[in-house]
Amino acid sequence: MSTLEQMSKNKALLIGINYTGTRNELRGCHNDVKNILSYLKERFAVVHEIKFSSLGDRDVDDDGVAPKSSCCGGAFTSCLPKKTPGLRASPADDSSHAGEETLDVLILTDDQGGRHNPTLENILNGFYWLTHDATADSNLLVTYSGHGSHQRDRSGDEEDGQDESLVPVDFLKVGCLVDDEVRRQLVDPLPEGCNLRMILDCCHSGSGSDLKYCYRDVDVLSNNTQPHTNSRQTETKCNVVSWSGCMDTQTSADAWISGEFAGALTATFLKVLRDPNQDKSYETIYKTLLQDLKKDGYTQRPQLSAGKVIDVTQKFDLF
Repeated sequence: MSTLEQMSKNKALLIGINYTGTRNELRGCHNDVKNILSYLKERFAVVHEIKFSSLGDRDVDDDGVAPKSSCCGGAFTSCLPKKTPGLRASPADDSSHAGEETLDVLILTDDQGGRHNPTLENILNGFYWLTHDATADSNLLVTYSGHGSHQRDRSGDEEDGQDESLVPVDFLKVGCLVDDEVRRQLVDPLPEGCNLRMILDCCHSGSGSDLKYCYRDVDVLSNNTQPHTNSRQTETKCNVVSWSGCMDTQTSADAWISGEFAGALTATFLKVLRDPNQDKSYETIYKTLLQDLKKDGYTQRPQLSAGKVIDVTQKFDLF
């Protein structure tokens, strides 16, 4: 790993894959990264974009690389771009500005090439950059916009017998990044007290990070009762929360929104975060996402997952 100056306790890894020039091409994933970055620049006084000449090698064993998967060889026609009614933009909420704090951002998109191309290796190296020096007061963010897939579970930790997976740009050569590896390489290395927020805007993403607790029912949220618990997963040391674009059995839309292609979840999520009149509790954000996506013609149901039981009446923030 290259030696880098550590500028901030706040770090973000933004991944967007359009699969340009292939039959699996998407159109909104680069825009998702651009729009999230724009929001982060509203929140932080200084946003430092990391530029690596070489990310180097991760300090992991050979089995740290995700296994090859034949399930990703076909086209992902169910979520390819389509035009839908646009969303109305809302003004930024200046009251949530993070003062003089700084943020380090690493961007992986397939219009950059080199070490910033979102290959499987570079995504895993991005995970390492994000986690290797994390401390109890670190605040971390990972966003992924691209294809998602699923395949037969080989470790026995999935209730439905399927592993969910992220689809790197070079998936035809190296396969997909299964949720077991996302948990092992991104979540498990983080220490107690560290905060990790994830946004997975892709198909079959409901349990895409293998977290123990899942909030996918409005009644559960409203009553603040125990969430659905996967007894095959363990609680995390860090405080991790993941918002996914849909349930494991669903697809997430890449759509025409407010004059550009974008992921339906990402666009709606940013609209909610920017709305100064919007209550920002976990419960209200989740309900608003459900309502707005349905109103705009999407069938996907976002899912909220966590490594520990959370109080859904408390305020949510990316940082």
